[in-house]
Amino acid sequence: MNVQTNTAEQTEQPTLQDVEKKYFSSTQLEAGQTYIGEVMEICGRENVSPVLNFDSDEEFPAGYGLAVIPLTERVAERGNVTKGIAVAAIPDFEAVANDTAGGDWIKKQIVDAMIRQVNSAAKSDDGTLTSIPFSINDFVTSSRASGLAGFNAVAAQFVKALKKKGLKLLSKGILRQILASAAFAEQQYPKVAQESWVAVLDSMIKHAESEGVDTTGLKHWKGTRDKVEVDMNDFDLSDIDSLVDEGAEQTA
Repeated sequence: MNVQTNTAEQTEQPTLQDVEKKYFSSTQLEAGQTYIGEVMEICGRENVSPVLNFDSDEEFPAGYGLAVIPLTERVAERGNVTKGIAVAAIPDFEAVANDTAGGDWIKKQIVDAMIRQVNSAAKSDDGTLTSIPFSINDFVTSSRASGLAGFNAVAAQFVKALKKKGLKLLSKGILRQILASAAFAEQQYPKVAQESWVAVLDSMIKHAESEGVDTTGLKHWKGTRDKVEVDMNDFDLSDIDSLVDEGAEQTA
């Protein structure tokens, strides 16, 4: 009986929910085409037509990479569910940087990102100069910028394990929000006890530490997840037209 079960697990085919967001630069197109081929097989089995921003019958443009993007939709009590797939040709960083408008755009993205980091640190930390990013390393090091080093190191294996436990539609992004907020966890998976999510956090901390990865972010979530609330009130969108018009006038 056990042998039959193991064989079934081994032959289980990936689904649309297993497709991950990935980017392949112009020097990684061979690997990108291999992955896209696997994604196309999944789409074929599930009768999904991928969205493309380029003509697949034409020669692929030089200086472009390929991105695979799951198109998700929020479903009550299930979280984000992948409903479709986009395969996009995206210009390489060098091509964007060497373009006048592209260079200006990159500068704006970098400055905006650094301002967001300072804003986030000033709100969440103790406000001392040592807790707010200052050096280049402070801004560009992923563990300092987001506190996600420990989570990112082990998240994939935990998502896979939790899917085997029955949470079939769980994703890395949803798991991150669940671990950071008990209220969000209750909203997404009301039948899972909060103690179970704390146990997941403890296990992630243990595995991340065994790999020598910083777990400050995970420990912070454990200490504050009961305080992070999610606004679950219904939205009144009756005035959406006027809000959009107002925004257009301000940007004009």
